[in-house]
Amino acid sequence: MLVTITLIHNQGTNLKYILPAYEQQTVHPLMFVFVLDRCTDNSLDLLQVFAGKFPTKIIETNSYGGFSAGACRDVGSDYVKNTQEFAMSSVLFLDGDCVPTPYLFEKTDTLLDSC
Repeated sequence: MLVTITLIHNQGTNLKYILPAYEQQTVHPLMFVFVLDRCTDNSLDLLQVFAGKFPTKIIETNSYGGFSAGACRDVGSDYVKNTQEFAMSSVLFLDGDCVPTPYLFEKTDTLLDSC
């Protein structure tokens, strides 16, 4: 049982590559969580289209004074931890500028299930 959390700060250009890579994964997570921090580009629009295809939670936040990956990770972690459906799930954190290989979610889920 895997949930992904992707941190986004004005990643519209990158999301055009990342979201198709998420769609093409051999295994999909229970939920895609995207934490958007002060996005002023088209990131939200792209994620809303993606959310129409897959279980997705989009959380908009305004970290303190500038992008803070730690604060955004905490927001995503708190959402997963406080959502009973996902509370016992493994979490994979992803950056909004990294395109995953097609088997990343499957291999991560298998590895974490074996622990």
